[in-house]
Amino acid sequence: MPSQYIEKIKRFVKKNPERSHYHDEYMKYLNGQARGLQRSAALLAMVSWLHFGFFLDPELHPEFPELLYFRLGLSAVGLIVFAATFYKRTRGKGLGLLHVMLAYLLFSCAYFTGRIADDPSYIAGFMLVIAIATFMPSRLIVLYRYYMLSIIIFVGAILIYRPDISSYAVHYSMNNLVIAYMFAAVTAFMFERYRFNMFLNQHRITRTNRNLLHEIAEREQAEEALRESEERYRTLVEQASEIIIRTDGNGNITFVNPAGFSVTGYEEKELVGKQYLDFIHSDERDAVDRFFGRQFVKKLHKTYLEYPLRTKQGNKVWLGQNTQLILKDGQAAGFQAVARDLTDHKKMEAEILTLSITDQLTSLHNRRGFLSLAGHQLKVAERDKNKMLLLFADLDCLKWINDTYGHEEGDKALMEAAAIFRETFRTSDIVARLGGDEFAALVVDITESDSEIITARLQTLIDARNRQEDRKYNLSISVGCSYYDPEHPCTIDELIASADKLMYEQKQSKKCHLLERDSAAIGSR
Repeated sequence: MPSQYIEKIKRFVKKNPERSHYHDEYMKYLNGQARGLQRSAALLAMVSWLHFGFFLDPELHPEFPELLYFRLGLSAVGLIVFAATFYKRTRGKGLGLLHVMLAYLLFSCAYFTGRIADDPSYIAGFMLVIAIATFMPSRLIVLYRYYMLSIIIFVGAILIYRPDISSYAVHYSMNNLVIAYMFAAVTAFMFERYRFNMFLNQHRITRTNRNLLHEIAEREQAEEALRESEERYRTLVEQASEIIIRTDGNGNITFVNPAGFSVTGYEEKELVGKQYLDFIHSDERDAVDRFFGRQFVKKLHKTYLEYPLRTKQGNKVWLGQNTQLILKDGQAAGFQAVARDLTDHKKMEAEILTLSITDQLTSLHNRRGFLSLAGHQLKVAERDKNKMLLLFADLDCLKWINDTYGHEEGDKALMEAAAIFRETFRTSDIVARLGGDEFAALVVDITESDSEIITARLQTLIDARNRQEDRKYNLSISVGCSYYDPEHPCTIDELIASADKLMYEQKQSKKCHLLERDSAAIGSR
């Protein structure tokens, strides 16, 4: 094997220490090349001697048949040595190289004159040098020593033996010798070169197959992991109680999980491909459109919004939605969202809010509810320049009713007063029991002159109650009204204080008469 290939392999191993297994292959290859060299050496000697034997005609030289038999015998020995190299790995090296040395030694003695001063002797030595240069791997030190020993023995034998067989040299041609050697040398060299190329190809194929198998295994593992991940994702999405939605850049729905169908009542074909805003409740559609439009324009990555959705049955369903923007090449390409049904939660919130602003006895607004709603309405009136009327009322003689007939009867009196207020005012008006025996009502979109109409209607309803049979006492309610002028805005507390003052003046100006059906007793507050 040419030394440059060995160097290439060793450099490769040195640069790639993580692939140290290649070094083992390299050593195995060198051992194989050593065995191949033995066979090549024996083959060279055998071919050379067979070729020489064919040109020696025993009929022309019957006096030397022993020489022919000796050469043929030496060729037979070459065959034996050639075969021995397959089984005797250690001894085969020495036998094969010794056979080469003997073959060239005897061949030179039989061909040349034996005179050291003549050129043919140097030609024989030169041929051995060529053999060494052709077949000697520079990295195999042991074989190199064998070759050097063969040269020394060859030169020594020529100097000592000095054979004289010049009379037979005329029957042999130098060309035949060169052709025999070149034929064997080229054959052995090409054989070794072919085997080396086969090794490289096999090594490349083995390495490629190994890498390919490794890549296939990694790809199969990645595909299996991907399938498992997709299966987990699909299971989570399909079994999730939350609604999972995905849209494109135009707001068209591209995906909805089964929870979305269950909550909205729509089927997949009724949702996919439709505009998402079409399913938003009309009360909040514009606000939701502005919200998501701002998210697209400002490229807000994550947002949260609570909004009402319209179901297939026309009902309102509240959703709490976490929305994540989908970006492609830095541009908004849609959004994916996870929404939770907040309908029950919203109902509970509304119930809690109602309880927090509702008087439990009369079911009117309490003070907290009245101040909150009235304050909001006051801002609207100031903005829209609307006029309002605040009526402040007090149930007369409530203490006397409690003391005389008990607190249960006093509660009934408060509930009767609340019923009268409901009949007096509209549903759009804000009516409340502020506490104890105090009531208030805020009337919107009204003129100052309408206060007399309202107080008259209130008194009419009170009188109707008092005319009922079997009553133990008559109801009496003192009233004070304050007018809100948007040109001169004020606070809700100022309106209440003004109306309370007028109510107190009315209470002082009239007598509190409670007429009992049985005792005709009168009490005062």
